Amino acid sequence: MHTNLTDFISDFRVSFMPPSPYRGKSGRVWYISKVWSDYFKGWLDARYQTQFEKPVPVRRRLDAALWCPNATKDKDQIDIAIEWEWDNNKVEKQFYNGDFQKLFEVGAKCGLAVVQTHKHSKSGMTQAERIITNLRGSLRSFRSAKESIAVIEISRVFCTQKRIDFVCTVHDLDLSSVEEIARWSFSEL
Repeated sequence: MHTNLTDFISDFRVSFMPPSPYRGKSGRVWYISKVWSDYFKGWLDARYQTQFEKPVPVRRRLDAALWCPNATKDKDQIDIAIEWEWDNNKVEKQFYNGDFQKLFEVGAKCGLAVVQTHKHSKSGMTQAERIITNLRGSLRSFRSAKESIAVIEISRVFCTQKRIDFVCTVHDLDLSSVEEIARWSFSEL
């Protein structure tokens, strides 16, 4: 894995502490999309020189382009290109051949996809495995150079009306390795 990604993941492991998901008007569901996107943007902005919604070819935008504090400065080359998606159904059906492709279009030193999956049911486990398989397949299809690509998978592993648990793993797509880096649990007060 590229040094920039290794450093990023080390920082993520020790300092990324997402807030409790929004409970919705009824208080019966757990919505993370806006809450965690806003938190993630603030977290990135506090640690990196960041450009959000960086234009890429075909009138699309990269979620975030990062320049690392200790990396060799080259304003024309992004240190880390990031795309994220919190909706596990979109991740399964669209992300791997849509937004994921942007990581290869910007000429970054490395790329990072942050996705949510569900593993709290038998079908969820299958869907989560399919998502990672699809991302590995897309890596082979889209990669033109030797970009280092990793995936941070935030898996919903338990969910009831009163509690939700997540396990966060990193997939190094270059080495086909997986490492758990965090666990978060939220409950109704």
